[in-house]
Amino acid sequence: VYGDSDIARSAQMNTRYSMESLQGIIFDVHTLSESEYIVCTFSSNVCRMAYELMQTKHIDASQKYYSLDMIYFFTGELPYGVRVNVALLSDATSPHSVTGQRYHNVKALYSHDKPNELELKVGDLINIARNEKNGFSVGKNRRTGARKTFPSYKITDFAVIKDFPTYPEVS
Repeated sequence: VYGDSDIARSAQMNTRYSMESLQGIIFDVHTLSESEYIVCTFSSNVCRMAYELMQTKHIDASQKYYSLDMIYFFTGELPYGVRVNVALLSDATSPHSVTGQRYHNVKALYSHDKPNELELKVGDLINIARNEKNGFSVGKNRRTGARKTFPSYKITDFAVIKDFPTYPEVS
């Protein structure tokens, strides 16, 4: 299969909607999802689909990928904080909520203060707008309101833990 030029040709515009092309993309997505680790671009629907299928094989596959360009997103999604992170960021009054914005939320691990770059203090909440593919991301510091580039290694993902309601009266 590796280096099969027929599979590559099936993706051309004049054959893209053929049965052979459909079978090829299904094979590619399935094969990628069987990997132990995926390195690809989340701007690609193929990559995101493979990652989603990978989630069915592992309890948590969130550390089993590296995207070369973008953060994970659903095509046609509502903004982060509205639907995508509803379990983690469901409270619109939470200081972590970004209802109405399309950002990925992270915290600063390290301070950063360089001219023409986003100032970071440890613990700052940052809304990531995009990855620049050069070791930098563009984001908005929620503390200062500034939006600039900054070194991507200075931030980390975080989860806002919410109490899950229990219903002891239900048996």
